[in-house]
Amino acid sequence: MVALLQPKSTSQGQYYAVLLYLSAIRLVAGPNWQPDELHVSGQHKLKGFLAIDFLANTRILFHQPTNAFCFPKAMLSKPALPDPG
Repeated sequence: MVALLQPKSTSQGQYYAVLLYLSAIRLVAGPNWQPDELHVSGQHKLKGFLAIDFLANTRILFHQPTNAFCFPKAMLSKPALPDPG
């Protein structure tokens, strides 16, 4: 699991930061990639995550100690950029 540690922030800032991290990974992993599990910290249940299409098959856990997302270890050995040939 990759943990995304952040200082305390607003719900809107937290939502933005998590989506930024996920979007960056999708640039490398491909547009169909989605995390197996998403952990969201904070006092509020950010229901906006439940409405995002590319998280439809992702288990989302709210009220966690930190923001994190899970993916298979095998993904770490894949090349950062697709092979052009």
